[in-house]
Amino acid sequence: MTPNASPVIEEDALIDADPDDVWRRIADPRAMSRWSPQVLRTRVTTQGPVGVGTRMRNLNRGGLLLWTTHAQVVRFDPGVEFAIKIRENRTVWSYRVEPVSSGTSRLAIRRETPDGVSRIALRLERLFWRSVPRFESRLRAGMRTTLARIKRECERTAHARD
Repeated sequence: MTPNASPVIEEDALIDADPDDVWRRIADPRAMSRWSPQVLRTRVTTQGPVGVGTRMRNLNRGGLLLWTTHAQVVRFDPGVEFAIKIRENRTVWSYRVEPVSSGTSRLAIRRETPDGVSRIALRLERLFWRSVPRFESRLRAGMRTTLARIKRECERTAHARD
């Protein structure tokens, strides 16, 4: 394990919407730019429906910084989980939906480092965000913002149907 990087960072939210509705929104990686404060654009670079093996390129921002990452879907369990591995830093990001009660879902966003974080990524985190913990704090805040935006969109749609 790479020192100074948390093995898991996770945030979740309860959403007053059916799990299938939540899943339909998160299963398309191109939609992430609507929710994430970091993702400006995602371009799927493989043909066909999204599934294990699908590749994408992301344009990200953090303050004045812009950078590109390349990702591949590593887990895709329809209705349940969608996970991508980022080539540049070796992290795995996942979105997991589970029913809580009738019409209510829990959505979790998780960043894992099963292979550690690449040395170059750790250096850049220290250089641009002054420390890995400070960078990870920004990741948590971004996860919470993403969850709040997805929740708002899902609940607005669910309530419009009522």
